[in-house]
Amino acid sequence: MALAVSLHAPNDELRNDLVPINRRHPIEELLAACWHYISAQNGRSITFEYVMLDGVNDTPSHARQLARLLRGRPAKLNLIPFNHFPGTSIAARRPRSSCVSAIF
Repeated sequence: MALAVSLHAPNDELRNDLVPINRRHPIEELLAACWHYISAQNGRSITFEYVMLDGVNDTPSHARQLARLLRGRPAKLNLIPFNHFPGTSIAARRPRSSCVSAIF
């Protein structure tokens, strides 16, 4: 069975704002559970979902932090540029293509 995890931030400070459950289960605890899951599943990888929000979580510094979190682990990263839609309460915009390209 495949596992996908909504990460959306490379550090607890930012993830607390974007994913409030992070206050109860911070990134270190989440990743420990992920790596435990992988060891029990015979080496399959985990997909981490990361919605990129312009000026919020799309800087080169965020990319470096994200790389450090997942380096050397059986992980896939799905970078998703945010698409604003009518009725959303999220004020962020889609990241510039240069930011998306720089992270890829």
